[in-house]
Amino acid sequence: MNVDEVARGLAAAFLAGDWLQEGMVARGREALGGRFGWLPGLARRAREAFLDPPLHDPEALEDLLAADARLQAALRRRARQGHPPLVVRRLFLHHTAMRSERRFAVPSFDTEADLARWLGLALTDLDWFADRKAWLIHAPQGPLQHYHRTWIRKRGGGLRLLEAPKATLKAMQRRVLHGLLAHVPPHDAAHGFRPGRSVVTHAAPHAGKALVLRLDLRDFFPSVPAGRVAALFRSLGYPRSVAGLLTGLVTTRTPLATLEGVDLDREAEDALRRSHLPQGAPTSPWLANLCALGLDVRLSAAAAKVGADYTRYADDLAFSGDEAFRRVAARFRTLVHAIVLGEGFDLRPEKTRWMTPSVRQRLTGLVVNQRPRPSRAEFDRLKATLFNCARRGPTAENREGHPDLRAHLRGRVAWFEHTDPARGARLRALFERIAWAPAR
Repeated sequence: MNVDEVARGLAAAFLAGDWLQEGMVARGREALGGRFGWLPGLARRAREAFLDPPLHDPEALEDLLAADARLQAALRRRARQGHPPLVVRRLFLHHTAMRSERRFAVPSFDTEADLARWLGLALTDLDWFADRKAWLIHAPQGPLQHYHRTWIRKRGGGLRLLEAPKATLKAMQRRVLHGLLAHVPPHDAAHGFRPGRSVVTHAAPHAGKALVLRLDLRDFFPSVPAGRVAALFRSLGYPRSVAGLLTGLVTTRTPLATLEGVDLDREAEDALRRSHLPQGAPTSPWLANLCALGLDVRLSAAAAKVGADYTRYADDLAFSGDEAFRRVAARFRTLVHAIVLGEGFDLRPEKTRWMTPSVRQRLTGLVVNQRPRPSRAEFDRLKATLFNCARRGPTAENREGHPDLRAHLRGRVAWFEHTDPARGARLRALFERIAWAPAR
């Protein structure tokens, strides 16, 4: 039996009763005639992808299940072990429902034309920008491409690809962000790219703890594939064609010419070749948060079981707790890794940090041994730079060759004002004493 038939039978079983994991698993076992270790996880991922059962569009659930990598792996493993193919022993029936009341106040698009009108585009132009046939992956860099692409070197080594949408596409993405996505809240543990949240709110729960565990997700935005984004739009009630266009507007495939001659590992290159969230698009941070809902739900629950706190700022995961958490931290880290892999992400093991009060406990640039704020050494260095700029002039202090030293220092002072207001006020006073040359 192929995966499409299994997915079709399981989708019918999942939709034939309540949208709760226990009932879905029970019906799935009945449909396949046995107990399978992968079935609970599959049911859980279906519930996370669709906030409500997609009764009006069961094919969306079939597509999601058929594309599930762990279901595919389970069927391949079964074949390798010589077991007979799975057979759907009971075919469940469910009643097709009209579009249900939306859970969030997102705009209504029943057709592709509705979406085009909302964006102020002709339908042919919308289809061009969505690039649903992936024509642009073979096109050279130039006016036909919708993105400016730039390789930058990471501080810790390696390369990162910035994919910034051009003006017209960026305007459409901002419309999608503010007019649609902003009505769908991420998990409470997510602190990055959210109004009222910041690195300070991310770090605050971990201040003064016996152990702080910091982990880093690998290639966060490229790790979110278009299929997961499409499932998100489908879960909000949009029909397949509309979800496909929305997905095309906010994801991209990196052109082959951009990848030529670049030293990337195989997994990173494969992620960029596939349709993914571009790092540089205004929609990507919010979409990444929404697509990481399952990750945040599971990690929050795992942390709560061991008395730990959990927050996430983009790709930075932070856990902290008292002595009881410290005793189980090694096993807990193994569990976190398994959850991360199970949700389609991966960790960068070289970035893992175990931090006790005897060392500097640092999260997203802040020291949290007592309360979240920048380190004293950073304050002293910036204070000395500002003092010397005021005394000898800024030109002599621009040893790193910043093209706009004034803007650079203003940004660093603003960072302190945000994260440590008392020290920030002292730095602001020094900054205001600097005599800057008139702009030419």
